[in-house]
Amino acid sequence: MMPLPFDRELDRRDFLTSATLTSVAAILAACNGAGLTGTDITPGPSSITVKLSDFPSLGVIGGMAAVGTVNVSPVAIVRTGQASYIALSRICTHQTCLIDVVSNGFSCPCHGSRYNSQGNVTQGPATRSLARLTAVLSMDATSLTVS
Repeated sequence: MMPLPFDRELDRRDFLTSATLTSVAAILAACNGAGLTGTDITPGPSSITVKLSDFPSLGVIGGMAAVGTVNVSPVAIVRTGQASYIALSRICTHQTCLIDVVSNGFSCPCHGSRYNSQGNVTQGPATRSLARLTAVLSMDATSLTVS
């Protein structure tokens, strides 16, 4: 009868090798786990219609709001003028963490990247601006279609 690999006593060298490899795997998984995975965000439609009155902060120029998800990108809207808006992805360009809307822009809770209200990097480690989506104001100026 052939002995099974776990039928023998584990020596110190094998134990330390296994423990080290397990620790390294756990550390790598934790580092990679900071970003979004496919299970963190439920994919949304390819476009959404945002009723502006549902987001009071968008009633003033400079107002910002997290409004929903387009495809797999959570979206924030920024009012930039009397009748102009921009739509920005809320996915950090550093390691794909979901960023928060804050009073003067956006902040990544994972590694500290910050973006201004236009989506431009103001503090790293991110080096690229937030992705822009298309935002079209309705004829009656009551809603935006974001795609």
